[in-house]
Amino acid sequence: MRGGDKERDNRIHDEIIVDCNGDEEVGMSWFYYLQENMEFPFKAKMEIKHRDGTTKTTKIEVLSIETKNDRSWDLRLEVVEAKQTKIQRIELSDLIDVDADEKTIECLEDWKYFNNF
Repeated sequence: MRGGDKERDNRIHDEIIVDCNGDEEVGMSWFYYLQENMEFPFKAKMEIKHRDGTTKTTKIEVLSIETKNDRSWDLRLEVVEAKQTKIQRIELSDLIDVDADEKTIECLEDWKYFNNF
């Protein structure tokens, strides 16, 4: 598969994308795997990039996972910033500094590994 982490490669191939044909099936397999194995909500951080080129790291609470409306297999997260009530949607790859249970962190690391982030 990707090489470098045989245990992770085996888990991804044998548990997540086994029997998938094409990108859409791979994407949906990841979606269902993450949805079933991640414990929501959990806390994390993300960087917000401003138009002037500056960035700000902010604390968020991750509420759920979803797919994009265009049926793309890039997954999105529904999050809320600390001390706010406005729900946003961000890319899964935008998460940094995750504070979650061991299985949730393993799932996120597997997804990033598979996508070479």
